[in-house]
Amino acid sequence: MLRPSHTDKRVNEPRTLGSDRTETHPVERLPAPELAGAAALGDLAVEFPRTELQRPTRILLVNADPVALRRIDAHLSGEGYVVSTLSTFQSAKELFNRLGPDLLVADIRLEAFNGLHLAARSRLDSPSLPVIITHASYDPVLETEAQRLGATFVVNPLENSEFLRHVRGALDKHRQVLPTSRP
Repeated sequence: MLRPSHTDKRVNEPRTLGSDRTETHPVERLPAPELAGAAALGDLAVEFPRTELQRPTRILLVNADPVALRRIDAHLSGEGYVVSTLSTFQSAKELFNRLGPDLLVADIRLEAFNGLHLAARSRLDSPSLPVIITHASYDPVLETEAQRLGATFVVNPLENSEFLRHVRGALDKHRQVLPTSRP
C-alpha cells in the first residue's frame, strides 16, 4: 500500500529577486494529517487547493536600491510575508499579474519611472490593491499625489514597527473592502 512520507516537511517555492533573478526558498509543510484542506483517504492524504485564509500574504516590493531591497525583504519575510523583490518599474510592470500580490510596496525612485507610476499602472489591473509608496524624506507633494492614487505614503526607514503597522493596516483595509478571495 502506498504511504505518504511524513519525514520531509520542507519543499521549495520560487521567489523573484531583482529584475530577472529567481531564488528558491524552503517552506515548511505540515505532515499529511494536519494539512490545511486535506482529507484522508485510507492511508493516503490528499491536499486540496489553499483558500485565501490559508494562503500566505504576498507582497511585491520594488526598490532600485539593492541594499534597501534586501533589508526590507528580510524585515517583511521575518514577519511571515511572502515577498517578491524587483528593482525596476519595467520588471514590476511585466511580472505584476503573474505574481498576484496582496500588497504593492514601491519606492518613489525607480530609475526613469517612479513608484507613483507603478501605483497608477497597478490600478488598471487591480483597482483595489493596497499600495504603499516609500521615500527617503517627507514631501507633501508626493504624499498628496500618493493619496490621490489611493496609496499610503511612508517615509524611510522601513525596518521598524511603524512600517509594519502601515503594512497591516493596508492589508486589513483591503480585506474589508474585498472579502472574496483572488486566485
